[in-house]
Amino acid sequence: MNKRELVKLLKQNGWVITPGSRHDLAVNPSRPGVKLTIPRHTEPNKYTIEGILKAAGLK
Repeated sequence: MNKRELVKLLKQNGWVITPGSRHDLAVNPSRPGVKLTIPRHTEPNKYTIEGILKAAGLK
């Protein structure tokens, strides 16, 4: 899974992606207090992607 697929999956599950300078911020109205950072400076490795999915409740 690459960054584009990750963002697509998050959007399908209700996450709103806000672009930033070095990271994108993802928030979900149904999960208050949970904010995810998605790196923009490099392609995230599989461990980073797994951590984001786990924090989003998708894994």
